[in-house]
Amino acid sequence: MPAILRFLPHQDVMEPTDLTVMAAALDDLVERLKLSDDASARAVIATGIIDPSRAGERDANWLRAQGLHEVNTAERFGRGVL
Repeated sequence: MPAILRFLPHQDVMEPTDLTVMAAALDDLVERLKLSDDASARAVIATGIIDPSRAGERDANWLRAQGLHEVNTAERFGRGVL
């Protein structure tokens, strides 16, 4: 089961291929930032990936960039993720 599933609202229905792309983007970014043990950071990153996915975005590179943007935004506004 992809880790991203726990961050999806129950009413969201995504295709398996979409979940695979989303999960890969989350896992890759978490690994690159060395945040595998930080549940709150994973949640912030997941939000940055899930929101554009809901709108139809499927490019893994773009989703990773959005996840990173979400981390940077959280840091900028004092919600300390890193």
